[in-house]
Amino acid sequence: MNRPTSFLRSKKLWVIVFLSVTSILLIEPGKYRYSPISQEEYKVNVFGMDDSNGGKFRMDSNHTRFDIVSGNEESTVASWTFLAPKSIHLKVGVVNWAPTEKEGAAEVVFSVRQNQLVLLSNFIAHPGNAQTLVLTIDSGDVVSVEANKGTIVLEDLGFVELKEYRPFHSALVILSMFLFWLVIVLFFWEGYWLASIPIIISSLFVWMAMQAYDQQGSGTQFVWTIGYFSLVISLFKLALIPHKQPFSALSRIMLVVVLIAFTALPFSIVMYASIFGKPLETIDYFAFFQTHIEESISYLKFTASHYWILIVVFLPLLFAPLALVKRKGKQSVGVYLLSSVVLAAMASIVETPKAFRLASESYVTYTEEVDRFKESLRAFDASQAQLDVSKKEGTEIYFVVIGEAQSKFHMSHYGYVRPTTPRLDSLAKTSNSFILRNAIAPHTHTAVSLSAALTLANHVNKLQFETSPSIINVLNAADVHTHWISNQLKYGIWDNPVSVMAEQCDDQTFINHHLGKTNETSDHDGALLDVIRDQVNDLSEGSHVFFIHLMGSHTQYNKRYPKEFALFDDDDFKSLFGNLDPYEVNPYDNSIAYSDYVVAEMVRLLDHVSVERKAMFYFADHAEDLIEKHGHSSSLFNFRMIHIPSFFWFSDAYMDAYPQRIQNLEHNRLKVFTNDLVYDAIIGFTGLTTKAVNSDSFNIFSNRYSLNEDRIKILNSIDYTADDHATYHETKNVRLLANDTSISFDVFPHRVNTKGMLYEMVAKGFRGIECDLVFNDSLFEVGHGGEEYMSRNSLEDYLASSVGDSLRFIWLDLKNLRNDNIDRIVKRLLFLDQSFGIKHRVLVESDSKTDVLAKISAAGFNTSYYLPTEITQETSGIKLRAKAAEIAKLIKVQNVGSISFDAALYDWVRNELAPLIPPNTAWHTWQLDFELQYPDFNSKLREKPFCFDKRIHTVLVRVHSPYYL
Repeated sequence: MNRPTSFLRSKKLWVIVFLSVTSILLIEPGKYRYSPISQEEYKVNVFGMDDSNGGKFRMDSNHTRFDIVSGNEESTVASWTFLAPKSIHLKVGVVNWAPTEKEGAAEVVFSVRQNQLVLLSNFIAHPGNAQTLVLTIDSGDVVSVEANKGTIVLEDLGFVELKEYRPFHSALVILSMFLFWLVIVLFFWEGYWLASIPIIISSLFVWMAMQAYDQQGSGTQFVWTIGYFSLVISLFKLALIPHKQPFSALSRIMLVVVLIAFTALPFSIVMYASIFGKPLETIDYFAFFQTHIEESISYLKFTASHYWILIVVFLPLLFAPLALVKRKGKQSVGVYLLSSVVLAAMASIVETPKAFRLASESYVTYTEEVDRFKESLRAFDASQAQLDVSKKEGTEIYFVVIGEAQSKFHMSHYGYVRPTTPRLDSLAKTSNSFILRNAIAPHTHTAVSLSAALTLANHVNKLQFETSPSIINVLNAADVHTHWISNQLKYGIWDNPVSVMAEQCDDQTFINHHLGKTNETSDHDGALLDVIRDQVNDLSEGSHVFFIHLMGSHTQYNKRYPKEFALFDDDDFKSLFGNLDPYEVNPYDNSIAYSDYVVAEMVRLLDHVSVERKAMFYFADHAEDLIEKHGHSSSLFNFRMIHIPSFFWFSDAYMDAYPQRIQNLEHNRLKVFTNDLVYDAIIGFTGLTTKAVNSDSFNIFSNRYSLNEDRIKILNSIDYTADDHATYHETKNVRLLANDTSISFDVFPHRVNTKGMLYEMVAKGFRGIECDLVFNDSLFEVGHGGEEYMSRNSLEDYLASSVGDSLRFIWLDLKNLRNDNIDRIVKRLLFLDQSFGIKHRVLVESDSKTDVLAKISAAGFNTSYYLPTEITQETSGIKLRAKAAEIAKLIKVQNVGSISFDAALYDWVRNELAPLIPPNTAWHTWQLDFELQYPDFNSKLREKPFCFDKRIHTVLVRVHSPYYL
C-alpha cells in the first residue's frame, strides 16, 4: 500500500524552492532597494555656474547621477526641491577617472543640507571614499549639495547620486518570485502547461508596459506583473469550476473577455512604444477621450498600416484557446486565490506604476476639465451682465466655417503642385476675399484647438479655457442668434468641450446621427448645404452667426468625398514627389478638393441671401502630416501639423459699411495668425464690444494687431521660432534676402528636380531655380541621371506648368552635352524658346571639354562652364596655376559668358583664374552645406568671402523640401 508523500518530501516543493532560489540569485533582489526618482517629482536649481566662476553641472541619461564640478571662485551648489514625500538615498563622491596630478589625488569637498539642517559638513571626497545618506523627505523639502575644490585646485569631477530608498522592496521581490513559482509549478503539475502560454505572454505585456515608462526593473514591476499572473490563473481556475450548461460555456467566454480587457491597456502601450519609440502620454489619452473608438482605429491604420491588424486581432486570438481548455480532475483554487490576495496586498504597499496611473489620472483630469468648463459657461450665460456686451443692432449674417485636418501644404492656393483648390484660387482673385498667408494652429487636436479658438483663452494670455467665456456666451449676450450646424458627432463616448459649446447655441443641427463610438457619417459635407440654405431662408429678425463644423479631411480620407471627386488617383508620384511615397496622399488630396467645392458653395449661398451685410470666416482646427505619417498626433509632433488655411469673404455692402475693418485686415493678412485668436477675430468682424476681450493686438481687424513671434507657443511649450521649424525660418530668410539691398546676387534653390518641389519653391517666393537635365532623343528630362534620380518630368513640363511663367531664371545643369547630340539640343532649346520665351531666362551649364557650349552660345543662350570641384583637393601651387591656365583656354573655346563653381573654389577662382578670363564673365556659385532653413542664414551669408563680390550673380543653396530628389 502506497503511503502519501509528505509535503516536505514532495517533488513540487523542491522544484518550487530550486526555481525560486535560482531566480533570486539571477535577479539580485537587493538592487531593487534603490529606484530612479522621476523628474516629475523634483525641481533642481544650480548656483555658481556663471562664466566667471566656471562651475559645471549635468545629469546622466538615467537621471540618477549628477556630475558636478566646483567653481573657481566659489562653490557650485545644486538644490533639489521635492514635490512628494519619499525616502532618498543620497551619495556624494569623486568619479574614479577624475583628473589627478603628482602632488595628490583628485578632491572635492561636499556639504549637504536638508532645508536648513546640516547633514554633512566639509566631507573631503577622493576617488573611492563616497559618502551615503538616507533622508526622509516631505513634500516641499529642499536638499542642497555644495561642492568646492578643496585644497587641490583641479577641475575635479564630483558626482551626486539620488535614488529613492525602498528597503522593503527586496523582500517583496523575493516573496513575489516564490509565489510566482508556487503558482506556475502547481499549474503545470495539474497539466495546464499549454494554458499558461497566453497567460505568460499577457503578463509579459504588463511588464513591458511598465518598462516603457521606467526603463529599469523595479520591485514594483515584479510585484504587479506576478500579481497579474497569479490573478489571471485564479480567474482561469474559477472558470473551470463545474457548472451546468450553458453557465460553464458562458464562464469561459467571460474569462476571455475579461482577459482581453485586462491586457488591452498594457498591450496598447507596448505597441505604441514599439511603433513610435515612446509610450503613451497624457495628451494621447486626452485625444482618445475627445474622440471615438473607430477614429482611433483609423489613426492606427494611417500611422501604423502594418501593425493595426495585429493590434485588433492579436488579443482575441491569444486568449480564445483558454475557452476550449478541458478540466483536469478536481479544481482546487485555494492556493491560487491565496497567492492573489497576498500579491494584491503587496501591490497596495508599493506605488501604482506610471503605465497604469497615467491612464487613470488622465481620465480624471479630463472629466474634471470638461465639468468645470460646463459650469463656467453656464455661469457666464446666467450672468450676462458680467460680460458687458454691446447689443447688436440691424441685420447681418456671418458664417464661421470650421475645417477639419486641413493642411495648407496640400492646397494649390498655398503652392501645392496639385490643383486641389481651384475655387479658392478663383475666389482669391476677387476683391471680396482675404486669404491669411501665415495661419497656424497652436495645438494639433480638434477639441483642444477649438476650446482655445472659441473662448477668450489663448497661448499668450495663458487663461484656462475651462474658466473663460466662449464667443457664444458673448454673442448670446449681444442678442445675436447663434446656430451650430455640424457633420461631426454631437457626443462621443465622453463629452468634449466642442459639444459643450455647441449646446450653448440657440439651435443645433447635427446631420451625423451616429453616436459615441464611430466617426462615420451617413453624408458627406455637401449635405450641409441644404440644411444651411433652409435655415438662412427662414431667419428671424436680427443678426445671426452660423458655426458650421465640417468633417473635412478627417482620418479615413477616402470616406470624406463622393466618388466623382476622386480626382488624383492616377498621378505619377515620382514626377510630383520624387522618391517619397506619401501614404494616402491621393485620398487626402481628394478630400481637400471636395472641401474646396463645399466651402465655395457656402460662399455662393451666402452671397445670394437677401441680407446685404454678410461675411464668412473659414479656418481649420489643425493640419495633417502625411510625410512622416504622424497625422496630427501631438506626441509625435512636427511643424507640418500646424500650418492651416484661413480666409475671409465679405459682401460689397459689408465692405462699404466697415472700410476701416477691411483696411486693417488687408494690412494684417500676411502676419502670423494663430487660430486661438478666432474669438477675437469674430468680435472684430461682428463689431461687438465687451468687457470679456483681449487687447487689440489680438484682433486681426485692428490697426494694432501684432503677435510677437518669439512668444508663440505650440502645444504650450514648443517655440514657434524653434530652430527646426524650417517653414518659419525659410519664409523669414527669403523675406530678408528680398529686402537686403547690400547683396547684389540672387539666392536660388539647388536641384529642384520634381514638380512638387518646383511649386513649393515658387510658393516660398523664389523666382529662379536650378535643375538637372539629361537630353534623351528629343526631350530634356529632369533628373540627375540614373533611374533613381530621374523624376519623369521634362523641361517642357516645367515651363508649361502654372508656375512656369513666374520663373525669371532657370539654371540648367546639362549632364550629357556631347558632340553627337549638340545639334538636337540646340534645336530643342530654340523650340522651347519659341514656345515659352526662355532665351533671356535660362543659363545652360556643362563641363564639356569640347566646343559644344559655343554652339549654344551662338544660338543666343546664356551659357556657363562648370569648374571641376576636385580642384579643391589640389595643394600644389604650380598645379593650381596650370589648372587655371587650362580652364581659361577652355572658357575661351567654349565662348561662355559665365563660370559656375562650388564656393570652396572661390579663393582659387579669384586669385588664379580671374586674371586669365574676360573681366565681364559672370560668376555663379553654390554652397550646399548652407541651408536656407538655418535661423542665422542671412547673417552667416554675409560672412561668406564671396558675399560682396560684384562678379557673383547667383548663389545656390539647399532648401528644405520633402520632395527633394
